[in-house]
Amino acid sequence: MWRAKVITKRIPIDIVESVLMCMNPKDAVRLSTTCKEWRVAARRFDPTMSKTPWLFTVADDSYILQNIIDENMSFKIRIPGFLLGRNFINDSSYGWLVLKSKQYGIISLLNPFSRAQLDLPALGHPVPVFLHMSSPPTKPDCVILLVDVENLYVWRPGDTSWNMEKNMDIKYYMSTISLQGQFYAIAYPYYHLMTFQVLPLRVKKLNVPPPMDICDMLMYDVFLVESCGEIRLVCIRIPHLDRVILFRLDLKNETWIKIESLGDQTLFLKNNNQAMSISTLDAKCYGNCMYSINQWSQDVYIIKKNGVNIIARGSQSIIKRFWITPSLI
Repeated sequence: MWRAKVITKRIPIDIVESVLMCMNPKDAVRLSTTCKEWRVAARRFDPTMSKTPWLFTVADDSYILQNIIDENMSFKIRIPGFLLGRNFINDSSYGWLVLKSKQYGIISLLNPFSRAQLDLPALGHPVPVFLHMSSPPTKPDCVILLVDVENLYVWRPGDTSWNMEKNMDIKYYMSTISLQGQFYAIAYPYYHLMTFQVLPLRVKKLNVPPPMDICDMLMYDVFLVESCGEIRLVCIRIPHLDRVILFRLDLKNETWIKIESLGDQTLFLKNNNQAMSISTLDAKCYGNCMYSINQWSQDVYIIKKNGVNIIARGSQSIIKRFWITPSLI
């Protein structure tokens, strides 16, 4: 029996990869269902497959997601125009962008990978400073903290309004983390270690003295970070980043213990004295090092034992840079 001749045309994989690089990561994942070869290619361009934080750059009207391991891998992120018309990007946490309203009273959360959006309850007055988010806002145990001159604002999934705690000195908390349902912070200017919980609010100053003289501490950027279930303190001398001192909290003996190494951990430092600790195996990058962004020049540094190197230069067109851990949750 005569059979019609079928002509097939195979798209070269380099063209497929070029297409993937221009797509939103979620759409790239969807494209992977086309065939086996495309699935393999899409895996390389799916940032949600790795726990490595990516560099998010806001430059004029473009939004770029850059892989710090492979400088040739980047995405242009599409953010709905109606959101940007009334918000500006303030921060990021757990893969979500924190959008602060140009008008009073509104904070929105946007996941640029899944395109999920969440408008938090309006406050009706100038939006306080974003302080901390304990987990992705899609999880029931999430707690979001905002702070202004005197008050702490608390939101949890399901809340239709913000819970406000008045007359707080929390505005002086310069680095905040959450661990096992408790919040910890370094309180400026005396570098006291504070712990608190919310709803009901309980604040306690721990009897842990600063690890260095306060005058010396003023010469350092200070970061609290949760790493492998421990609380660590990272002190980086400014402005040249030429000295790093590490401490581990011994809560039982109420003291900071100096340590010489991060071990197999990599730290990603943010401009607001927040930090993320990722295992080298998960991050697929250098261990016992730190990545940092200069909030003025927007230069990106890698800080290793043998020195500091710039891995990405800032420019006049770059408005802001920060780290974001890709997630579809």
